[in-house]
Amino acid sequence: MDRALILRRALAPWVLVVLSGCALAAVPSGWRSWDLGAFRLQTPPGLQQQGGAIDSQAGTLVADGLRVEYDYGRYSDPLARSADRLDYRSETGIVDGLPARFVQYRFQGEGGGMRSCSGVHVPRVRVSGSNVLSLTVLGCADTSEQLAAVPTILSSIRFQATPTR
Repeated sequence: MDRALILRRALAPWVLVVLSGCALAAVPSGWRSWDLGAFRLQTPPGLQQQGGAIDSQAGTLVADGLRVEYDYGRYSDPLARSADRLDYRSETGIVDGLPARFVQYRFQGEGGGMRSCSGVHVPRVRVSGSNVLSLTVLGCADTSEQLAAVPTILSSIRFQATPTR
């Protein structure tokens, strides 16, 4: 199959998320709802939570070939372009009413295989004292089939308290 056609098929759900401002159809039945402190999201069944961070609400949800990392706090990754991020694409959009940047890229994973990622960075969720708190959620997968769930995961993000608008 033509590489451009494969890329268009992989990007189609992600473009819908960006254009719709994360207002896609309902999450599929059977998905799990995660309360992650300052925000909630939904994922396909089977993901398990791993680890966390000291200075923020951060962690990872993992399942066979799919890894969803989240970080809410002062130092969440802005998902900027870097040398190791191939085919990097960035679009502005909306997450639960807040301005956001959606990204998609590939990188060389452990063992030399390519991994594809889709994610979102919300740079200003709320202000706490003199600190601006932001959110990054990034889903990476080994195959386009596994990555296909990520736009729906991103569209399910909802903030718990009144964010800074």
